[in-house]
Amino acid sequence: MKNTDLKRARDLALYREFKRMLAENGFPTMRTAASAVCRRPSPRFFIEPERASLLVGCIINGISLAKHNPATQRMARQLHANYEQYLKDNPGCRLSRERIMEILVEQPAPEFYIGAQSARKIIYRERKKARARWERWREI
Repeated sequence: MKNTDLKRARDLALYREFKRMLAENGFPTMRTAASAVCRRPSPRFFIEPERASLLVGCIINGISLAKHNPATQRMARQLHANYEQYLKDNPGCRLSRERIMEILVEQPAPEFYIGAQSARKIIYRERKKARARWERWREI
């Protein structure tokens, strides 16, 4: 999946989760909503397997992830834990780390791994697109 396809899929998944949470809970502010929704479980890890493999490789080799944002660091640590668990569950596995990452990034993730400000921007952008689609549909 291309990076732009991943971003689009992530944005849609985040917006669907936002709408679901809004229907269930309601939020006093968009800041509260964005903070809550970005920490919700995600349908998958929205990262390319090659990049995930590089991040996990950094952890394995003791290279600092300090230059990455905190959400990326959390994702890398989670993927590393998943990778270690995969190797433990599959002794004698001869797959490359990148191939294992292809499997792991498709699994559900514990969060969306983005900040609240980014989540808020995504939600606003997706709401605007949804309104535009609605307006076009009403004109028909």
